[in-house]
Amino acid sequence: MKKVILTISIVTLIFSSCDQLLDVEADNLVNSTQLETVDDFNSLLAGAYYNLGGVNGSELLGGDFIILPTLLGLRNDIIMDASQGYVEYEAFLDHNILTTNPRVEASWFRAYETINQANLIIENISKIESSSEADRILGEAYGIRGIIYFEMVRLWAPQYESSTLTNEAVPILANAVTELDQIELPSRSTVQQVYTQAFDDLDRAQALLEPFGKNGTGLSYYGCLGYLSRLAFQQNDFINAALYSGTVINSSQYIMSSTPVAAFHNTSNSLEDIFAIQQTAANNSGDRAVGLGLVPIISSVQESGFGVVQINDFYINSASAANINRLQYASNDLRGAVQDNVSLNTTADQINQLFYELISTVDLEGAVISSGKYVSAEHVIPVVRLAEMHLTRAEAIYFQNESVIDPVALNDLNVVRERAGLSELEAINFVTPESFYDSIRIERKREFFMEGHLVHDLRRRRAYTGDPTVVIGFFNDPLDSDLILPVPQSETDISGLD
Repeated sequence: MKKVILTISIVTLIFSSCDQLLDVEADNLVNSTQLETVDDFNSLLAGAYYNLGGVNGSELLGGDFIILPTLLGLRNDIIMDASQGYVEYEAFLDHNILTTNPRVEASWFRAYETINQANLIIENISKIESSSEADRILGEAYGIRGIIYFEMVRLWAPQYESSTLTNEAVPILANAVTELDQIELPSRSTVQQVYTQAFDDLDRAQALLEPFGKNGTGLSYYGCLGYLSRLAFQQNDFINAALYSGTVINSSQYIMSSTPVAAFHNTSNSLEDIFAIQQTAANNSGDRAVGLGLVPIISSVQESGFGVVQINDFYINSASAANINRLQYASNDLRGAVQDNVSLNTTADQINQLFYELISTVDLEGAVISSGKYVSAEHVIPVVRLAEMHLTRAEAIYFQNESVIDPVALNDLNVVRERAGLSELEAINFVTPESFYDSIRIERKREFFMEGHLVHDLRRRRAYTGDPTVVIGFFNDPLDSDLILPVPQSETDISGLD
C-alpha cells in the first residue's frame, strides 16, 4: 500500500457505541495499546463492519462490490443517463476503466483500511482471556478479512484457472500497521496466494463462529459458509461448492421470503438473508445527499436517487431476446413484473415490484425502467441470500455428473422458480441434461439481476469449459484488462505497484 493509503489506514477509528452495528460515531484513534478489553475489541470490530458497508462512501459490500461488477457484466442490458455525470461509474459499463478512476481508488483504500482493522484484532485478541466472546470477535475479524481478499481477487485479478494461478493479483497485508515506521512497500501476491489467504481466513472464521449459529446481524458461521461456497464456485470446485451451500440449506436456519420483492425493501434482515449490510437513515453506504451508492444511482424514486442506471425493457420480457444471457422473464414471473403506477410523488415505501417505470422530470422517448431492489438507503443490502445457495448447489451438483438430472439439483431449481410464481419442472421437461443446465444458468441471472453476480458467473463458466461459445465474446479472455480493475494510479506513483 502506498504511504498515503497506509498512513490513513492506521488512523483506525474506534466507535463509541457497539449496541447497534451502525449506531456509531468517530471517537479517537486506535493502536494496539488501546485494545485491552472486550469492549475495545467490539468497538474496533464495529468499525470494520462500518467500513465493510462503505458507510457514507459506497465502497465494498455496501456499494462498489455490487455496483462495479453489475456494470461490468450487464453492458447489454442497461444504459446510463450520461446527462447526470457519474462518468466514474459509466467507465465500468463501457469497459474503459482508468487508473485514476475515483471508484477504483476509493474501494482499494477502504479495503486495505478494513483489512488493517481486522489485522489489529487478530494480532491482539490474546489480550482477552480465553472466552467465547473472544472466539466470536476473532471469527468475525477473520471472516471480514477473507471476504475482502476474495472480492478483491475477483475484481483486481484474472479469473482463477490453471493458466492464471501465478499471475499478479493484489497485495496481502500480513501484519497490522499502527505506526508510520511499520509501513513497507508491498508486492502483489499471485492469484493462487490470494485465493488461499481468503480460504484460510474464511475457514478459520467458520470454525470459530459455528457455536454462535446465526449470530444476529454480524457475520455468522452460515455467512462464512456462504462465502466459502462462492469461493469454491469461482474456482470451479463443484464438490465443495455443493457441500458448503448444502450445509447452509440443510441447517433450516433460513427460509425463502414469501415473494421475490420481500427479499428486499427491509429495514432488518429478511428470512432468507444469510448476510446483509445493515443501513439506517443516519448511517448508510450512500444516499441522495451523498450522491454515491447503490440507491442514488439505481433508484429513480425522487426522495432516494437520481435514476442514473436505467434498464431498457426490451431485455426484460421481449420474446425476441433469444440470447440466453439476457433475462427473458416469463409473463407470469414475479421477478419481471414492472410497476407502472408511479409518479414524481411516489415514495420508496410505495415501490412494490422489482422493476418500475423510470421516474423522471424529463420526458424520455422509449420505455426505460428502474430496478426496484435498491430503493431506500434505510433498507438492508442483501449480500448472501438463501436463493443463491439453492442455485449454487444446483449448478455444482450438475457439473459433478453432467449426464443426469439430479433430483436434489432439480428441487433447488424449483425452489427458486416456485417463489417467482413459475411452475415446478420435472426431469421430463428437459430434452437433455444440458438444457437443465441452461435453465439453472438463466435463473441465476433472473434471480440476481443487479446484485453483482453476472460478471463473475460469466468468467467462471468460461474458465471451466474453455469453450468461447459458452459466453458472449468479451468474457472469453481471462487476461482481458477491460474486466480487471487497475491498481490505482495514486498507489503506483508511491509504491511502484503496477
